[in-house]
Amino acid sequence: MNREDRSSSLEPPARTSAVVTAALDPRQKRTPRYLVVMRVTDHNEPVGWGKADRRQPVEQFAVVVGAGSFRSDDGGAIRFPHRWTPEGVTVEADFTGAHLLHLATAGCVLNDIYREAGELDIRIHGVRVSADGGFDTRTWISSGITYRIELSSPASVEELAVLLDRVDDVAEIPRAMRAGTTVRRS
Repeated sequence: MNREDRSSSLEPPARTSAVVTAALDPRQKRTPRYLVVMRVTDHNEPVGWGKADRRQPVEQFAVVVGAGSFRSDDGGAIRFPHRWTPEGVTVEADFTGAHLLHLATAGCVLNDIYREAGELDIRIHGVRVSADGGFDTRTWISSGITYRIELSSPASVEELAVLLDRVDDVAEIPRAMRAGTTVRRS
């Protein structure tokens, strides 16, 4: 089967959209790289402008976490030890509340990919999770969070779809955000 034949579109669950495409990862000579795009929330409105009367622009507050073959080479990336990868993880994010909210989502998804892959006996060479989302900078109301996964693995598209569906179901931070929570000062 050639690489073009391995590309497929998956029927996503109602709360997320997902597309898996296979492409050759130049750092892994024979390992396909999969790019997966998933939404964390049900907010399906295009992001670009808030609903404020004055058409306040909505900022995206993008973050990127990477591990394995997708660790960042950027000198500004912060490096942390990681339970599932000997080289640790890299984090590219500004230190604002909005960025940290998105970082919590991206970091949780990355960790859960490694954890669940181990349970499913799926080998992972690298993962990169990017997350962003809009905030109306006048009201600081979030328009939702979108995360994208780049994954390097010798597993089939079908095996990776099972893995990513499982991660989407069990990832604690996205689940907590979908359900909502109370935050109060003590």
